[in-house]
Amino acid sequence: MTRQLPNGSGALALLMLIALSTPAVGQRLRHAVDSAQVVVVATEVGARPLGTDHVVHTLQVAKTLKGNPGATISVLELEKVSLHHRPTTGQQRLYCLHDVTSKSIRAGLAQSGAPYFSMSGHAGSNPVVANPAEDANCELARITIDSAAGVSPRKLVDRLLELALHGRGPANLRTEAIDFIAERPALLGALNPLQISDLVSRAIGETADIPFKISLASLCAEKGVDGLVDSLCISLDEVDDPRFARALGRIAAHMYGEKALDVLQPHIVGARRPQTRATLLLALGATSTERALGALISMHANKKNRPAVDAALRAHGDARALAVIGQDK
Repeated sequence: MTRQLPNGSGALALLMLIALSTPAVGQRLRHAVDSAQVVVVATEVGARPLGTDHVVHTLQVAKTLKGNPGATISVLELEKVSLHHRPTTGQQRLYCLHDVTSKSIRAGLAQSGAPYFSMSGHAGSNPVVANPAEDANCELARITIDSAAGVSPRKLVDRLLELALHGRGPANLRTEAIDFIAERPALLGALNPLQISDLVSRAIGETADIPFKISLASLCAEKGVDGLVDSLCISLDEVDDPRFARALGRIAAHMYGEKALDVLQPHIVGARRPQTRATLLLALGATSTERALGALISMHANKKNRPAVDAALRAHGDARALAVIGQDK
């Protein structure tokens, strides 16, 4: 069962807020595919210097997913720039490529070598591919391309959930598949009640892959699932990761605003383990709401659970919260 979220809610807004609580940068293959003119599975078969600043890599194409590049592709690498993707000799990989022919010719490169391409800089955009027909990264690329082509959101959701919940791809790809749904309203709207129920169960039950748990919970929050925050609080007996605690606080604030305190407080009071209580306090702080700040300042004055309360005040981040901690020094 779902309910209407407060005004001003939105998938992109929530995803941005959740990103603040998870310092690791997630995979962005979908964005690389969206922005690329050419997407292929290919193997680097040669490289040679081009002038004093460039290396041109020759890719032998095994499978074209987007564009019409031909059997071989010239990919430019700036030799003196170390922090960018470059082809890997002898490995079959997915490549998301941008046409830089005009810019390259203006810079003095020979027109006879055109077209020239550069690689995407997005995280996760150049994975090794053994079999394009079965590879999970290639499937996500195909889904991204099909989405832009107007394929039915319901069909796309089925494929994304297959990747996320039943696929054999890497963990970060599962998370990206869920984020793909959460950030696109048409896909969110295509989820059926059974799929939402499966997502809620997985969000509650996931204990090992915290980024995946956070993405699942965030998607469920976008659907306004009744009782979601209560269920996630109960799951903290098994998961006391601070990344999830901060995400839970932002989810509670997103769904309930200032009433997030009313939802979280009974769980804080009834926590059976000190660590669970500390994690719930951290979630309360991460709501960054006024009522949470007042409650935490009162707890600080009572001198109970002081380390956990101080951590929650720091998570809140308001100058008044930090000033209360500073008074103890």
